[in-house]
Amino acid sequence: MRERFVEVASLEEFEATLRNHKLYREDDVTFDDLAAGKMYVYRGDDFVVDSELLESLDISALLIEGSIEAAFLSVGAIFPEIGVLCVTGDVGCKDMLCMTESTGMVVGGSLHISNAFYADCGNSVIQVNGNLTAKLFYNTQCSVDVHGEEKVELDESVSAEQLAALGINVGEDQDTAEAVEAYLDQLGSD
Repeated sequence: MRERFVEVASLEEFEATLRNHKLYREDDVTFDDLAAGKMYVYRGDDFVVDSELLESLDISALLIEGSIEAAFLSVGAIFPEIGVLCVTGDVGCKDMLCMTESTGMVVGGSLHISNAFYADCGNSVIQVNGNLTAKLFYNTQCSVDVHGEEKVELDESVSAEQLAALGINVGEDQDTAEAVEAYLDQLGSD
């Protein structure tokens, strides 16, 4: 799979590619860390998170020319602390976790999460050019900018009973945020 990652030689070339896909915004903090490491383009709708491979590439910015479809997507598995993830198409997953130090994510299409999303990332930004739909969108610190419609059924005020209906059990000494995080952490370790 390594051969599918094409390294981009310059910041100017990477920014131009993002502009061509209508993903780049001038003077936007989302793109501050583009050149902190290496910048890559991945072409295709078959992107799979391979943590060891991604770590070996020293990626600071990744453009996926295509869509992502996954049962579980952890942005922290792509960029543990700092990075920029751009996807030209849609991102669809059952569950999604975004816990990083400072990550920008730009979705050219729509972001659809059929079950649970949890974001707890102080300096991170998610931009969605299309619609955002989610059963549960639990966002504690992430800046989210949606250009289309936002259709979220449950948010931070979710009850333990509503979480149980999503397959997320709340322990006796847990609050809902801890329960959602623990559920998604378990998915990431499987």
